[in-house]
Amino acid sequence: MSTIGMARHIDQLGRLVVPAEFRRALGIEAGDQLDMRVEGERLIISKVDPECAICSSRSGLHEIHDRHVCDLCVRDLTRAQSTV
Repeated sequence: MSTIGMARHIDQLGRLVVPAEFRRALGIEAGDQLDMRVEGERLIISKVDPECAICSSRSGLHEIHDRHVCDLCVRDLTRAQSTV
């Protein structure tokens, strides 16, 4: 993996632009979620891959009310709802 580095200023509202080169390299698109954490004196920003809110699966996802739910959990929830 190659290293890409550049400096950016934070604006008056605390915003930071993620350069296009970084977004392309990490496959980050508009609307993606990023995780931010402090480790020592470093700010670590990582792309968050969506996962099922119930079982943490990363395949067969559907976005429902800003959450992701996989096919299996949708099926289980539908089945549980029909027995109520």
